[in-house]
Amino acid sequence: MLSRQRVRSVALLACGLLALAILPGYAIETASLTLGNLEGAGGSARAVALEVAWLDATHVRLQLQAQAMVLPGDRGRLDGLQLDCAKAQLGPERLECPSGSLRVQSGVLGQQQLPVTFRYRFSDGHIDVSLRNVRVLGGQLELTASHAATGWRLHLRGGGLSLQQVSAQLAAAGYAIPQLEGSGRIGLTARIEGAGAALQQANLQFTLQTGAFSNTDGSLAGEDLDMVLDGSLKPAADGWNLAVEATASHGALYAEPLFIAVPSRPLQVQAQLHWDPQRREVLLHDFDYRHPENVRLRGGGQFSLTAAEPLKSVQLDVVEGVFPALYKTYLQPWLTDTALGFLDTAGQVSGQLRLHEGSLSTLQLELQDVSVQDREQRFALARARGRVNWSATGDAQRSGLSWDSGSVYRVALGPADIAVESANHAVRLLEAAQIPVLDGMLQIDAFNLEYGSDTAPRWQVDGILTPVSMTELSRALGWPEFAGKLSGVIP
Repeated sequence: MLSRQRVRSVALLACGLLALAILPGYAIETASLTLGNLEGAGGSARAVALEVAWLDATHVRLQLQAQAMVLPGDRGRLDGLQLDCAKAQLGPERLECPSGSLRVQSGVLGQQQLPVTFRYRFSDGHIDVSLRNVRVLGGQLELTASHAATGWRLHLRGGGLSLQQVSAQLAAAGYAIPQLEGSGRIGLTARIEGAGAALQQANLQFTLQTGAFSNTDGSLAGEDLDMVLDGSLKPAADGWNLAVEATASHGALYAEPLFIAVPSRPLQVQAQLHWDPQRREVLLHDFDYRHPENVRLRGGGQFSLTAAEPLKSVQLDVVEGVFPALYKTYLQPWLTDTALGFLDTAGQVSGQLRLHEGSLSTLQLELQDVSVQDREQRFALARARGRVNWSATGDAQRSGLSWDSGSVYRVALGPADIAVESANHAVRLLEAAQIPVLDGMLQIDAFNLEYGSDTAPRWQVDGILTPVSMTELSRALGWPEFAGKLSGVIP
């Protein structure tokens, strides 16, 4: 149902446009029309007035004023609008202004006078508008828009927008965007379609070129970034479908605790997701992250912004992981305070992991000639190969691992093969294993480990250490040299 105010506004506007077409026949040189307050399509205009002066049979001077205009969807307010067209073309079918000016004022735009062109068709109310040289947030925008009974379209193109000003404006508008300090410029291209206050489709592209920037606490920073972000948005039955593709071709980004340097080939991210605003849930259909010479990840998941544990489910495939870059960029920042905090690494890894309600449920890793050496010489492993399988479901999972050499506190270990089975929070050795230790051998006949989230781990081992030269052992440990042999039984 149309409101009474809206019906009155439409009737007044129709009368005004009809007057433009018929009043010249009565030799009236100037006509003024007060339209009052207008409402429609989620927006409104206050104190609207129209003045028309006839120049000749086909041309008029036009001035349209509005004290204020509220944009649809709470997108802001414009004050002191005045549209002037010194020589508009008036015919029986349309009104057209090839060269006009629009004076406008708002909190974001300040006060500006902008070049404008427009065309209005009397038969169906179709209107086309173009604005140029709109100064906003340190840069400039060009805008073209069309509106008809069937809907509206908006095309924006801009450049030179200040990263600092854009982030501050978005944060002030309530978006979860950190305010950034430093240098950076944003380019924008947007094509948006809708009907009334409803958005039907949006295609956006942002370009970002920065110097050095950071947020207030330094947890987010970057330098010399060169990025392109493409996105598309469409409404769905219960929310929005969003597709995003980002490409970084240069620079570095720090997002605590990760420091990501863009390599010689571009870093790319692609994602397709669904946003449910009622449930405040994100369904990630497809995610593809490519960091050349480092790691490639693919996966999906479901996230709830209202739950105590937001990660409802996550499926992540490590298509390729290359050491040492993978360790330095994505693993070491989380392991700094552990025994794995300072390692020299090499090799490759691939695999899968699954999380459910924030807890790891499945893990599969494939190691390809992976070498690990602790910089404090506490342990090392060279050219490890094999597959690690683990599941929280209780189903038995078999894993196998072999290596060429290794060490424990500089005590040399030789090549070995180990096969284990994990199930129900326990790990057991499937076959007896032999591990060369210096000039001897550690033979493990049985090994069992039991662990739990609320209990201390328990383990049992049955093995034999065949004679090891004490001379070699004392040298490896940096002790004074001892003679003799060391052997023993581990019951």
